[in-house]
Formats: sequence, structure tokens, C-alpha cells
Amino acid sequence: MKNKKLLTEEINKMKHLMNYKLGASRLNEDDMDQAELVSAGSEIDQALQKPIDGFVDDFSAIASDPKVQAVLKGGQTLDGDPKDDQKVKIGDKGSTPVKGLIPTQNEIGAEESLKNILTDKYGSLKSFLQGKANVGPNPIVIYNDKYIIDGHHRWSQVFAANPDAEVPTLNLVGKYKPQDILKIVHLAVAAGANGLPLAKAKGVNLLKASNSDVFKMVFQNLNDKAAKIWNEERNTKCKNSQCYDLAKLIWANVEKMQANGVAPGAPARTKMPQTDAKEPTLTVINRLDKGIINYDDPSDVKNVGPSPSE
Repeated sequence: MKNKKLLTEEINKMKHLMNYKLGASRLNEDDMDQAELVSAGSEIDQALQKPIDGFVDDFSAIASDPKVQAVLKGGQTLDGDPKDDQKVKIGDKGSTPVKGLIPTQNEIGAEESLKNILTDKYGSLKSFLQGKANVGPNPIVIYNDKYIIDGHHRWSQVFAANPDAEVPTLNLVGKYKPQDILKIVHLAVAAGANGLPLAKAKGVNLLKASNSDVFKMVFQNLNDKAAKIWNEERNTKCKNSQCYDLAKLIWANVEKMQANGVAPGAPARTKMPQTDAKEPTLTVINRLDKGIINYDDPSDVKNVGPSPSE
């Protein structure tokens, strides 16, 4: 009997681990019963009721819990209303002028934003200046054709180089406020990352930088490769890193960026969703489009029965 009991416990542990890794597509009621799942859903719901800063603090503490993960991924399988999590959809996939977009975060690290256009680290500067910006494999996530949800640093470096350029975008559509969309996208990220990946801004906040901050960045970082491209595309006549023509040009663009402002209640970089931290952006956003993420009344969990016997 003792050996049989130990074997049963080991089997249950293995099942629990499999459910954890697979998102608990079928739940063993011995591991996660109805009350536990409702409680986990209530924790998600309580976090969602808070402003974005409080939401991130609360949700990051529970995001990797297997019960929370099970409810989170249960928009179609555990939800009392499997259609209520289909209120945010993917709209257009195309390109959008950078000058028409509004940040939903209140800080953008100048080090991450300006260095690329001063060094051409990724070989993309010419595309920025020619108007069709190459920002890498992941599009910039926007909301209702206006608000930037993820991709602020890529957007800002294009804006600082050429406000008339367009960037590849993936447009979410819905009737939520921008802050609420940030929370919902955080949930979609957490479902794939088994947690909440966060990042800090590096360097001076570009949205509050002064002309001396921008001039300093130019003089300290401009290299020959980038200077040649600027000279060819904008006739800046840069001969070395102390290029005043270029510094003035970039500062004028940064001023335009700052004048656009930010969305109401925009949080710091550390509270923002990172859609490409662990997976491709489209993989994350597809969970919302398909109604997989349980963000609308997550405590409404339908009855969970025992798994079928092996």
C-alpha cells in the first residue's frame, strides 16, 4: 500500500508538471479544483481593476502560478462565457506614419533610441531616411491607429531621424482605454512567457531631453558609417562626430516628438508589455485575436471535471 501511495503521488506530480507546461489544457480536479481556479481568476480580476502601475506590481507576483496560467489561457476552455474575450481584435497590418502615433509610456531611453541612428548598428538608417523604415522582424504594436502599445524605442529612433517616415505596424482595435489595452497585452505576453518580462529605459528620457542632451549624444556617438549616410541622404556635411548640422536636425525632430505628448496615465518603461521578449510579437497578439486570453471577468470559470482515466 505504501509503495502504491508513493507511486500515485509521483504520478500526480508528473501530471501537475505536464499541466503547468502545457497550459493545463485539461485539468486534474485533484490538482486544481473549481474553487482554486475561481480564486486565481479573482486575483487576476482584482489586479486588472488597478491603474497600470498597480496592475503590473500585483500581476507580476502571481503570473507564473499554474492556476493563474490555467485561467489566463482559458478564454475558450474554462471561461463561463467563451465569447466575452473577443473584444480586442487585430485590425490592419501595414505601415503607419510615425508622426501620427502617440506613446503610452512616459519615458524613452535616449541611449536605446538615438544610438542606432548615430551608428547604424542594424543597417537600417538609410531606410529611415528614405521613408519606409525597417524596424526588424517584429512590427510596432499600436491601438486604434493611434496609440503605441509596444515598440516605443524603435518608433522614437525613426521619428528622431525622419518624422515623415512610416513604420510597419500591427493595429489592435477595440473600445478599451489605452491603459486597459496595456494590461490585456501584458496578459497575452505572460501566457507565453510564464511570467511578466519587464525592461528599464537606458539613458536620458528622450521625451524630456534638452537640446544639450541631444547634442551630447550626437557628439559622443556619431561614427563614420552613419555620418556618410546622413551626408548622402540629408546633405549634413558631417566631417566628424562634432557635427552641428546633424545635432540641430535631430533635436528639431525630438522637439516635434515631445510636442506630440503622451497618452493620459502613461506609465514608466518598467510597467510596459514586452511582446517580443520571449516570442514573436504576432504569436503573442494572435492569442488576443483568437479569444484565448481570459481578460473579461476571469473569475467566471465554468465547472472543471476530472480528467478521463488513463
